[in-house]
Amino acid sequence: AEFTTWGGALTRWSLLTFSDPSQPGRPSVDMTTTTGQNPAALATPLADLGIGDLSHVPFRVEQRDPKTLIFTLDRAGIRVRKTFLLGDDYSFRLRVEVTNGSTAAVASSFVTTWPVTLRHSDDFREFSAVAYQDGALHNYFVKAPSSFLGMGPGAAKEPTTLTGNVDWVGAQTRYFLAAILPDNPRDASTRFTPIDPGDTALLEVGFGRAELPPGGGLDREFRAEIASRDHHGIRRRDDAI
Repeated sequence: AEFTTWGGALTRWSLLTFSDPSQPGRPSVDMTTTTGQNPAALATPLADLGIGDLSHVPFRVEQRDPKTLIFTLDRAGIRVRKTFLLGDDYSFRLRVEVTNGSTAAVASSFVTTWPVTLRHSDDFREFSAVAYQDGALHNYFVKAPSSFLGMGPGAAKEPTTLTGNVDWVGAQTRYFLAAILPDNPRDASTRFTPIDPGDTALLEVGFGRAELPPGGGLDREFRAEIASRDHHGIRRRDDAI
């Protein structure tokens, strides 16, 4: 995995043991699909804090070692700390902490984002955003699979919001799923927004809006994992991939 101080976010997450034979040089399969507008995954805009879009500002590195990476931003008396706790496999945790050192109350839904952008590769001949909520799998195609006589579902064109009981969301190719699991599914919500239908969309996941009084602090946590596309073992938070 590769990260950037710009937004304190993820820029590359590759499957080192799987290559893409349709690309020159057979590079490793990369599950992040970023754009110029959304240059990183797991960015945290936190615009509801009232101090700007924090996905487009530089963070500083507070700690960096093989298992822990911490980015910190101080602005207008508010501190935002993003801690990535790296696992031994294709998984890690993201803890987002906000400390309110200002004189006014603030509030946030702790939203994090995942760009869903079509890549011209065999692995991306089918590509969609997905969400598992209330025991049902919701699928929003960016690139729909081929179908008989062109009668398939087509690319999703309308924004969709799911509120409450969101176990996980993610982006899936023909073979793999990059999933984000909020630490409190009951309080979690997600939104799928097509930007350029058939090519680019944005997936967001966060929680109910929480208020932080002056001197208060709050944190929320997500787990990120790469799994095979069959989703087995990822539908419940206590399952292992």
